[in-house]
Amino acid sequence: MTARSSLSFEPASRSWRAVALVVTIAAALAIAGTYFTFSNTNDEPAHIAAGVQWLAGTHVYDAEHPPLARIAAAIGPWVHGDRALGASSSIDEGIRLLGRGAHYRTTLALARLGELPFFVMLCAVAWAWGRRLTDERGGAIAVILVASNPNVLAHAGLATTDLALAATMTAALFAFVSWLDAPRWPPSLSLGVAIGFAITTDYTALAMLALAFPAIYFVRRRATEGPLWGDELRRQKWLALGITAGFAALVAWGVYGFRFGRLIDDLPLFAPASAWFRGLATAVTESTNGHPGYLFGERSMSGWWYYYPIALLVKTPLSMLLLAILGAAAGVREVVRREVSDPAALVAGGAALLLAVGIVGDDTGVRLMLPIFAIFALLGARAAVELWDHSASSVPARRLVRATVVATVGAAMLVPMRAHPDYLAYFNPIAGDRPELVLVDSNLDWGQDLYRLSAVMKRMRIDSVAVAYYGSANLDAAGVRNARLLAAAERPTGWIAASQTMLAGVGGDGAYEWLNELQPVGRVGSSLMLYYVPPPPRQRR
Repeated sequence: MTARSSLSFEPASRSWRAVALVVTIAAALAIAGTYFTFSNTNDEPAHIAAGVQWLAGTHVYDAEHPPLARIAAAIGPWVHGDRALGASSSIDEGIRLLGRGAHYRTTLALARLGELPFFVMLCAVAWAWGRRLTDERGGAIAVILVASNPNVLAHAGLATTDLALAATMTAALFAFVSWLDAPRWPPSLSLGVAIGFAITTDYTALAMLALAFPAIYFVRRRATEGPLWGDELRRQKWLALGITAGFAALVAWGVYGFRFGRLIDDLPLFAPASAWFRGLATAVTESTNGHPGYLFGERSMSGWWYYYPIALLVKTPLSMLLLAILGAAAGVREVVRREVSDPAALVAGGAALLLAVGIVGDDTGVRLMLPIFAIFALLGARAAVELWDHSASSVPARRLVRATVVATVGAAMLVPMRAHPDYLAYFNPIAGDRPELVLVDSNLDWGQDLYRLSAVMKRMRIDSVAVAYYGSANLDAAGVRNARLLAAAERPTGWIAASQTMLAGVGGDGAYEWLNELQPVGRVGSSLMLYYVPPPPRQRR
């Protein structure tokens, strides 16, 4: 590294660690500040119910999802005294567990609090990997870019599996890159633990790992043009792989409570963590895509190959997108030059993750791509440090480049301040003034604004409302009094609140698109539109 001209940007300064820590804490507080702003999103009751059931000793609800993040979501309600009630479905069980009124709000907040450690884990991995890429500055900037991404903040504040998948997948990729340096037992142990956590968070991790690990390996192999390791390490690699596989299996078994069970009903074939294998078989053989995807005003049951690239384009903060593109360009350059570098591994891993999500995703939200946002942050951190260190030799040009770096990172920090608390509905300016014409579903409207609807009804003195609602919450339990669900064939008068996803025709099979012909009275939060349909005039006799 060359000598730095500014003490404030000194690479070895411990103040950068303080920056990373302060940013992580501030972001965690911002996340916690959303707990009582939003009602439950579509998937949260099912995850909470499955987690509570798991703590009670069974795993029946939604067995096609592994339990790690669900257990984390259930710990708070469990400590609070909530227990399994035995409803027929996970959604019904979750709604019963949440209860009503103050109990509903408290239970939901406690469930969401259980996911916060995964956010801290993600920031810690970003810091460690960012330091590896550059120095203390890169670690802090990586944390800034992760913690200022509204998509990350949004899902860190929900009792779902998405942020946990981002944290565990990023940890697994970092552990694999470190393992490739020297496959001895400590890196092998770390890699095994990370894989074990990832595969017990979401089965999507299997597709991601299956594509990302070989991509990173072959990029590294291309750069070395020969064996990755010397004779001694090559002899140890099989032992290292055994340690990795052993610890991955042990961690996964531990998440499943060290239980044995039948792999197939009616056959005397038992295995550790059999529920994981049975769940995987269910996830592979049974499709859960029950409604169409939506993109640019069009609906499709089969989706689009370009759905996730478009989602990344309109949901990524522009400052992060710019830095990530510059970092990716440097990584591609190093691949072409056959240089061994982490940026090249990041580019290969990110491309593999995007391909994996395109294969297994159901085109319903950017949330599956949260691990890619972590890679964007790392590439962006590397780009920021490189621009600072290797800016033009002339003093005016160097000052301009460095001022641009500071402005870009500063702009990234302003994004969540402007978006708070509506992180879930964040879109960058590329999406335009009406992002609902680009994407809906969990990108914008996941049933989260019932608290706000209740407040609007009180402020406007609305006695009753019909709701075309895209979500799983019980309206009355979430505080929306004198409300009823709008039937598909109904054309009522009076006040109507409609979810953006329903208006887009994704929910309700297009039955509520007639509301788009009306002039809305206003917007409730980011996800609901409010209408008033006057009664027909009385006819004179």
